[in-house]
Amino acid sequence: MLDSGNAIIKNKIKQFSNLPTLSVIQAKLVKTISQQNASVEEIVEIIRHDPALSTKVVAVANSPFFGIPGRVESLEKAVMMVGFDFLKGITLGICIFGFFPQTKALRGMWAHSYTVATLAGILAQRLGRVDSNSAFLAGLLHDVGRSVFMKIYAEEPAMQRSAEIFELKGEELLQAEIESLFCDHSQAGRWFLESLAFAKDVIEPVGMHHGPGESIGSSGLVPVVYLAEGMMGLFSPDLAGDGEWTGQHQRVFAECGLKDDDKESIANHIKDEEASIRRFFDL
Repeated sequence: MLDSGNAIIKNKIKQFSNLPTLSVIQAKLVKTISQQNASVEEIVEIIRHDPALSTKVVAVANSPFFGIPGRVESLEKAVMMVGFDFLKGITLGICIFGFFPQTKALRGMWAHSYTVATLAGILAQRLGRVDSNSAFLAGLLHDVGRSVFMKIYAEEPAMQRSAEIFELKGEELLQAEIESLFCDHSQAGRWFLESLAFAKDVIEPVGMHHGPGESIGSSGLVPVVYLAEGMMGLFSPDLAGDGEWTGQHQRVFAECGLKDDDKESIANHIKDEEASIRRFFDL
């Protein structure tokens, strides 16, 4: 039963991965970004034709994560400041989230994911062993499986537990998802990103951001996103989403060589940014 259920969900995800509801501009952007020889000039030129997307890229460049002095006003300067690899990641992330139904619940999830991304980027910078831009992207996309489920629930009115499930956290959430859709959102997110040919170093932390904790380790992006998700329950309860801090998180935190002083410093950073995140996502 579980295997046949997985096959059904995978087939739906395969249909979603065609991204048929993207605008012509966004579809062109996704196609261009996926090409290894894509240039920054090509991507900027495409983004310029989508005012909403341009605004979001500039807004991200102005976030405290980058610490850019002064205010970035133009798309060209935003691209120069954030870098090509990050530009590809953030624009693709925006396009993917734009594919799903734009509800208040999704805006809340997007705000949660953006905050996790910021935390992941900060943790990566502190650890110095992984690329902070890759960490930000993996954090941004870590809950994309929940968006996939939201779309499936919207298309399957018979599934009445959707609102109830979205209020759950941790193991309780994962178990409810498996009972309802035969897999949890971490697995669904992994399958969705695999269908879009994302890099493995981004897919792995998305697929493991809820653990199990004993298999997380202390190197690469997996522990970074795992800790960032858990920290939401500590630092930003209103945007915590499904994030909660557990004994396993504390163990991984210590194994990564992080101290309580790091935790306090990161908490202050997130508190400083939370108000602007809420305004940006209209929450």
